[in-house]
Amino acid sequence: MSYPQSIMRALAGTVAFAVIIALACNTGTTGGIYRIGKNAVYIAGEACTVNMGTERRFEDIYSDFESCADLHEEFVEESDR
Repeated sequence: MSYPQSIMRALAGTVAFAVIIALACNTGTTGGIYRIGKNAVYIAGEACTVNMGTERRFEDIYSDFESCADLHEEFVEESDR
C-alpha cells in the first residue's frame, strides 16, 4: 500500500468513527452512551464527561454531575440484577 493510500484509509477510519460517535450522541442513548444536554455525556459504567467552561454557571455544572451520578446509580442497580 502506498503512502497516500494509507493516509486516505486512516482518514476514512477517523471520519467513520466521528460519525458513529456523533450519531450516538444525537440519539440520546446508544450502546450505553447517554447524552445529558449539550455539555455532558455519561458512558455506562465507565465515565462521565462534563464541560466546565468558564461561561457555565456552577449550578448547571453541578446539575450535569448529578445527572451522571443518577444514571450511574441506575446502571449499577440494573447490573446487580
